[in-house]
Amino acid sequence: MTKMLLFKQAMHGSQSDHWRDAALLEYNTLVENETWKIVDLPHGQKAVGSGWVFKVKQNQDGSIEHFKARLVAKGYSQRSGLDYNESFAPTFRPATLHIIMALAAVEDLELCSVDITSAFINGDLDEEIYMKQPEGFHIGFSTKVCRLHKSLYGLKQSACQWNKKLHSVLTEMGFSHIESDQSVYVYCNEEVRIIVPIYIDDITLASKSPAAIDKYVQLLSQHFKCRDLGPTCFLLGVVVERDHSTHTLKLHQHQFILELLEKYGMSDCKPVQTPLPPKLALSHSMSPSTQKEKDLMSEVPYLSAVGYL
Repeated sequence: MTKMLLFKQAMHGSQSDHWRDAALLEYNTLVENETWKIVDLPHGQKAVGSGWVFKVKQNQDGSIEHFKARLVAKGYSQRSGLDYNESFAPTFRPATLHIIMALAAVEDLELCSVDITSAFINGDLDEEIYMKQPEGFHIGFSTKVCRLHKSLYGLKQSACQWNKKLHSVLTEMGFSHIESDQSVYVYCNEEVRIIVPIYIDDITLASKSPAAIDKYVQLLSQHFKCRDLGPTCFLLGVVVERDHSTHTLKLHQHQFILELLEKYGMSDCKPVQTPLPPKLALSHSMSPSTQKEKDLMSEVPYLSAVGYL
């Protein structure tokens, strides 16, 4: 879940130690990657803003995996044709993922998940872009800004540049993307076949050969800083449960639904076949009549709860 916190709130709250460590880790990663160079803002140039986003990464059971801080550029102030051109990057369709999961079940393919750390900062920038220094880590005089050399989360072109970089690496490794869904790559020879659906920085490898998966995970790690998450059991917020003996695979979001019910004060609700009795005629008299009832109803976004599900 994403914490909508200001930097000062995060640094002085009850979990400040976790957020401070996470922000320092993110900043050091960006510096080590040579994402920018500190310079004076040239005359006539404008620097885009920067900000922090704080997020708690959870395991499939809802427990905390780690605290994550991400520095983002406020790319909404960018101007098309001046400091960005292309912005499109493909992502696989849900139906494609379901097909790959079905193939994995039927053919008993091994599934492995890999997460690219700070993926977007691997993309190279073609444009001249300046960004205000990150809050809490300012260096030098107030006129000093970051001259970006690598793409950063929040920039209009960041997803596009990351996709170009990843495409070049996978092509070099012998993969090619399928024409019907260009976010899915396939490696195939006489001995092994590997299917790789990609969702931004979440990469899944599917193959009958565990050795081949390990090999290409190692090759990826030579190009990018990545985490080998092992056998796929949690993918894009969806739990993956497998039974190899029966060649079946189950996808569900049980924990996510429980959290939604708790968030909207509905954790004690009982399941019914329909939300309301059939042929029920709604009337104005059923609306909240007291101010207390109206205030209570206004605090519960029922439409959002149903929409999320």
